[in-house]
Amino acid sequence: MIAAAYYDENTGLASKLLSGADLSAFPQAENGELALLVSPSSLLPGYVSEGVYFAMPKKPDVFYVWQGFPDFCWQIDFALLKSEKKKWVKNHRDSLEFSHFFWNGSGFDADMVSRMRLQQAFEKAKRAIEQSESYEQPWKLADNSVIILSAQDVLGVYMAAGELTANAHAIAGTLEVLIDLCSTVEQVQAITWPQNT
Repeated sequence: MIAAAYYDENTGLASKLLSGADLSAFPQAENGELALLVSPSSLLPGYVSEGVYFAMPKKPDVFYVWQGFPDFCWQIDFALLKSEKKKWVKNHRDSLEFSHFFWNGSGFDADMVSRMRLQQAFEKAKRAIEQSESYEQPWKLADNSVIILSAQDVLGVYMAAGELTANAHAIAGTLEVLIDLCSTVEQVQAITWPQNT
């Protein structure tokens, strides 16, 4: 049994490994592709350098790209690194915006369902205030305890939720600008979400 690796002549990356009883079992290499006899125990992914087949080292992170001849290694793609850092900022922003917040010492959920409920309560509370009507709204807190909110309380909670959103987006916007201004890998990697926010 013999085996052959088909690989890109520029990057060295192997696209497939074939095995057979003799050379007649192997197809011709396609344009831009070369073939090399390798050990039948060879596995993908792999690459060829100076006529030798090597197992591909593990990709360190999503922002690395493979560099072929003459380096044959994973290297950081700076544009991709920045893009991934912005995704990290967005995820952190969303996590903060839709987690929970405090108003008047009580913790409130801020997930989408809770925000929809708060919007509905806000509309009712505002109408009650405008029409000088009494208003009380039981509300389950993040710790599952229940409090009674007045119309003014609901407005306060609503404003606190809005401040949470505004703060999360403001921080994210600032970090994205900083990422754009970075000129080195170290600068991008040094960007973190501010503590206590």
